[in-house]
Parts: sequence; C-alpha cells; structure tokens
Amino acid sequence: AKYLTEIKLPSTLESIGSNAFSGCTGLTSIDIPESVTTIGGSAFSSCKGIKEITIPSGVTKIETYTFYNCTALKEVNLPDGITEIKYNAFQDCTALEKIELPDSVKTLGDEVFMNCTSLTYFKYPASWASCGGSIFDGCVKLTSITVPEGITALPGSAFSNAKYLTEIKLPSTLESIGS
Repeated sequence: AKYLTEIKLPSTLESIGSNAFSGCTGLTSIDIPESVTTIGGSAFSSCKGIKEITIPSGVTKIETYTFYNCTALKEVNLPDGITEIKYNAFQDCTALEKIELPDSVKTLGDEVFMNCTSLTYFKYPASWASCGGSIFDGCVKLTSITVPEGITALPGSAFSNAKYLTEIKLPSTLESIGS
C-alpha cells in the first residue's frame, strides 16, 4: 500500500492486529487513539514513511517486529506502564536517534534496537530486570550508556554485541551483573 499516506483511526478502537499496516511504505502519519490497549506484532513493520509514533497509555507491551524496518522513525513516545518490549520491535529503525524507556520497562527482547544506526541516546529504565541478547548490535553511534544510581543489578546479556560502546557508566549501587 505505497499510496496510503495517512490513517485516521476511530476513538473507539481498542486493538490493532498483527500485520495490520505492515508494508504500507507510503504511510507518513498515524495517530493511535488512547482507547487502543493492544498493538499486534509487525503491525507497522516496514512503514518507511512514519517519522513519529506515540503509544497510548493503555498499551503495556510492544510486540515482536511492531516497528521493524521503519527507516524514517525518528521519535518514539512510550507511556509509563509499558513493561515489555519484545524481540526486534525497533530493529532497523535507522533514523531513531534516542530512546527514553519509561522506568516501568522490565523486559527487553533480543535485538530490540539492532541496527538502529542513528541511535545516540538510551535512557536506562529503573525496573529493567531481564533481556535477550544483542539489544544494541549494529548501533554504530551509541558509544555511551549511563546506568542510573539506585540500580542494583544488570540483566545478563544487556550489552552483548554492543561493539560500538566505548563507555558504560555504572552506579555505585550496583551489586551484580547477570543472574
């Protein structure tokens, strides 16, 4: 659907299913109503024109491949209450420059931000307790991450294959790395 450029979703919509708009390469704008509580896997994958997305406050997880290959996606607004971002959710979002995860995020899946080649900033969530591997693999501009004070444990594999990181600032409160 390369000619579909904009979608106006009704305010009564509660769910966006898997692959709903996948491959809509011409889509440049979508406002997801606050009534939405579920967004399926690959729902917006390869929507190469979307530049910004705001996730409604009722959504608690980002499914697999939801925004995979959204190459123009530069800004993602995630609400407090998101607890899980599943594997490859933002992989190949090459315009994404920063990601500020709310402190409610507990789990990140494998390769969540893989090949986000413009990513320069990652806000570490205070509740992050588990993750898959290779989260930052291919993030060539992400060179530094600060783990905030108060964090006592780092999840295993948190920085595996993060080849371009040159600095990880660890807090004085850190007690363990991995399980």
